[in-house]
Amino acid sequence: MRPVPRASTGRNLPTSNQPHKSGPRKNEIHMGQALKTLVFERTVPFGHCDPAGILYTPRALDLCLEAIDDFWKTILDGNGWFELTTELDRGSPFVNVNIDFRNPMTAKFPITVELDLAKLGSTSVVFQLRTFQENKLCFEASLTCVLVINSRLEKVSQDDWFRKKIANQLGVS
Repeated sequence: MRPVPRASTGRNLPTSNQPHKSGPRKNEIHMGQALKTLVFERTVPFGHCDPAGILYTPRALDLCLEAIDDFWKTILDGNGWFELTTELDRGSPFVNVNIDFRNPMTAKFPITVELDLAKLGSTSVVFQLRTFQENKLCFEASLTCVLVINSRLEKVSQDDWFRKKIANQLGVS
């Protein structure tokens, strides 16, 4: 997938899908209209579909992970998850994943995946994704990951270079 930055549409997932319902916690930065949305265009291989031509459910998560990998490549000078974990000693394990399916997705038409950063916490990030086909919303997802130092298996500090890269992409500190 190739990311194409564009202005956010301001669409958000329902708050019931958010992992923290009690409101903002200390050091969280909530993004609004100024956030850039990364948009990825791609096709669904027929091998990712069932005999009726509808996307297998687990493949929706694959699409989310591919979009997030492309996000890392966008902000980390071409380095994706592989380089992040093997060369840069950072990781982003998921602590919460929600996918809500709205319409079936097939291999017949191209799809558009929109990725937004919904929230940057002191040691975590929440991605929101929406996938469209033929102008129909197929699924929306919310994925929360913790930013970690792999070699020590501990969360990054708030001033860690990895978190700063994400904050710089968003125009915040």
